[in-house]
Amino acid sequence: MAWLVAPIKNAGRNVTTDRYCTSVDLPEDLYSDYNLTLVGTMQYNRKHIPEELKSVKGRELYCSIFAFTDPSSGKPPVTLVSYIYIKTKEGPNYAIISTLWCFCF
Repeated sequence: MAWLVAPIKNAGRNVTTDRYCTSVDLPEDLYSDYNLTLVGTMQYNRKHIPEELKSVKGRELYCSIFAFTDPSSGKPPVTLVSYIYIKTKEGPNYAIISTLWCFCF
């Protein structure tokens, strides 16, 4: 993906991705290496997604669970959101990832 964002490197812009192109490593790399933020959806089979966010057991409809990067870790500020808008047995309906400082939806 580096060649796609090379023209806007260090521009401080935001990149929006769909669930097929997004991983946990991508926003960290864009933030650290290119000075770009990212907002995107993710598939639940991606590695590095905590099991607590994948599980729907005991969660109600329209429930959101947030996971954040530890600020003292020195890593980019990544927010991961698990959101249920339709009850299914497979897992939550959306996983949203962001490196924007103010994340609202």
